[in-house]
Amino acid sequence: MVKKPLLSEPAYIDDVVVDSHQSQIVRRSTGLYSLDMALAGGGNLGMPLRSVAEIYGNTHVGKSTLTYYLSGMVAERGTIDLCDLEGLDVGYVRSVLLNSNFRGHVKIMDDIEKGKPRHHVDMVNEMARDFIGDPNTNAVILDSVGAFVPTSESEGDIGESFMGRRAMAIAQFSRRMTNYLKAKEQHGSCFVVNHVHAVIGGQGHVTAGGDTLHALASIRLMLWQKQVVKAGDDAIGYWVGGKVEKLRYGGKGRGFQFVLIPDYGISRELSAMFDCFEFGLAERSAHVKIKDKSFGFMSKLFEAAKDGKKDKFDPFFELLEAHRGANVLGNNSVESDEEAEDPD
Repeated sequence: MVKKPLLSEPAYIDDVVVDSHQSQIVRRSTGLYSLDMALAGGGNLGMPLRSVAEIYGNTHVGKSTLTYYLSGMVAERGTIDLCDLEGLDVGYVRSVLLNSNFRGHVKIMDDIEKGKPRHHVDMVNEMARDFIGDPNTNAVILDSVGAFVPTSESEGDIGESFMGRRAMAIAQFSRRMTNYLKAKEQHGSCFVVNHVHAVIGGQGHVTAGGDTLHALASIRLMLWQKQVVKAGDDAIGYWVGGKVEKLRYGGKGRGFQFVLIPDYGISRELSAMFDCFEFGLAERSAHVKIKDKSFGFMSKLFEAAKDGKKDKFDPFFELLEAHRGANVLGNNSVESDEEAEDPD
């Protein structure tokens, strides 16, 4: 047997040329420092566009609020199509979108037709047609999978079995939106709100809608409530934690957080302040402090954020900007106290 001679020098490829009509991955800043870091990939911060994003968690943790906020960030001055299946407060949606700097148009799918509840499949189909047919429609929202009723179930009797019909419809919607996102001339995103269910006899959690949604979603974010922020007996805000359980264009497992105010929405300013607490850049005690400088009571800072006094929070943004250079690949320090396993 003759041995092949070893190469005296390694072979190098000087350049790689990829011939493709597909667009490069474009990321957009969310304005939320730890979320931008958690969604980072290749040293680039922010949320990847042209993605199906599934946002889920237990009841009343801010799933819809974060979805409205991110859709406003994606759409900017375009159109958001919202297919709400649970019921919403239009005034609150407007407030959340204003806080994301969105200044466009929101189209809410009609849920009543000729005095009767409209089929959910028809609402979703209208939203999908708008997304591919209208160049101004940059974001679509399905809220939520758990409330989605397939046509056979809506026309059948309570007690009948309709196993698998919802998963089949959600799978078709996921495949269609994945193809539309690639074909659409303008960058856009599809957001799906979901709920978590405990695994019987085991650890972790699952979400409704079937495996196809989980497989095709480029981004999967799990949310939970870290703390209710109170002034006396009154809840003045909610500190929400999250984990990236799937990120096709980056690393999963990173944590993030944000702060939302009741009847107002997500506050970038308070989120920046709480990020500073988490990274040890500011002190949270009777007064909020940066080194020896006091910024006052927590309740007063929540009032300032709600009143739009953004300049009061500039020092926190400056601290985070200085911190960014030391942590550009993601903030693994912001994690949940409970282990959240990736259901995929």
